[in-house]
Amino acid sequence: MEFKRVDAPRPARSMRIALQDLQLDQLWVVYPGTRRYALGEKVECVPLGEIGNWAR
Repeated sequence: MEFKRVDAPRPARSMRIALQDLQLDQLWVVYPGTRRYALGEKVECVPLGEIGNWAR
């Protein structure tokens, strides 16, 4: 999970490196927006408001 303060996160080199080095199946970018969308292969932007639902 990576957290961003921007309204429209962009793919970053660090995301690609984390996916590869840590052998992650998925990377979620949590941001203050309102819609969920794919940012790239195995990378998804998730609104901060949805995180509370994951604990249930």
